Amino acid sequence: MFFPMDRSEAFDIIGITMMAGCSSETKKRLITLLFEQIQKEVGIQSDDI
Repeated sequence: MFFPMDRSEAFDIIGITMMAGCSSETKKRLITLLFEQIQKEVGIQSDDI
């Protein structure tokens, strides 16, 4: 598998599908909370997501 040069072997891609009507602020908050929880619970840095 190809890893970008500035990422570790913990690099993961997450796809999120949302319904129309979600504000940009809601989307940004979801991503921020998701990254924070992944880092806290799994130990993967946000740069690797």
